[in-house]
Amino acid sequence: MNWPILIAALLSAILFVAHTFFGTRQTWSTHPPAQDGWHQHRNWHQAVAAWHLVTADLLLLAALQFALAFRTDWTFRKEAALFVAAFYGLWALLWLLNFGITRGAHRFFWGLPQWMFFLANAVLMLWGAYGISTF
Repeated sequence: MNWPILIAALLSAILFVAHTFFGTRQTWSTHPPAQDGWHQHRNWHQAVAAWHLVTADLLLLAALQFALAFRTDWTFRKEAALFVAAFYGLWALLWLLNFGITRGAHRFFWGLPQWMFFLANAVLMLWGAYGISTF
């Protein structure tokens, strides 16, 4: 068993559950009123579609991470772990870049802590990929 990858998998599973249940309520609460124009509704539907894509990503990443934590017979295990680390690392980077390029977003830096979870997951996956705590 690879403990860092198992911890990362548990973190991803928690993110998936939180995103699915709390994110659903949050996303649907932003539905524009019926009198708003076509563009507002189109933008909302696009946001809901993106939310569903992130939900699917979190579920698939958690499943892959659990498999990587327990399977020792996969020859591509290290490469898959590095891919997941890069994926979460990119998410963290893009999340942080958003605070720099979106006007006023810096006010929500601590109120939107997803980047911390993405970064922690990337570090745990790197740690697990290089077998620091594999036994």
